[in-house]
Amino acid sequence: MKIDNVSFEKYEGNDVFLLPKEAVKLIDEADTDFFSVKNALMYVEAGSHELFLIRVNDEIKCVFVGEFQPILSGKGYCISALSGKQIDTWFKQLVMFMDLKANLENIDNVYIVGRRGWGKKFNGFKEAAVIYECVVANSTSLRQLH
Repeated sequence: MKIDNVSFEKYEGNDVFLLPKEAVKLIDEADTDFFSVKNALMYVEAGSHELFLIRVNDEIKCVFVGEFQPILSGKGYCISALSGKQIDTWFKQLVMFMDLKANLENIDNVYIVGRRGWGKKFNGFKEAAVIYECVVANSTSLRQLH
């Protein structure tokens, strides 16, 4: 889908070598265990998630993984992992994309998981939850934290 100088591309493959290098770099820079190239492609291949690239003037500005979720009030869509540089260069396009997707797919609610500082950009969104992370690999027990 393309609107003016912005394109929204759904990545359909599962081969890391077919994913544009700029997208791989953005995902690597996200610096989370959940949003790795390997995990993103695994979720896409399993059919549980979609991977999208947002290009502005043919340059990849944002990469995200999203999934449809049933919710009490209807149909939800959650962007569960997202990476981009210079949020001001792609955030409006992300909102434009989500608006189009919501209308085309009859989505009632949209959720975006991101860094807390991004909340300043999310006009019209309310903070619904906070995600806490604890690395437990190679540790003796989570109970020792309490």
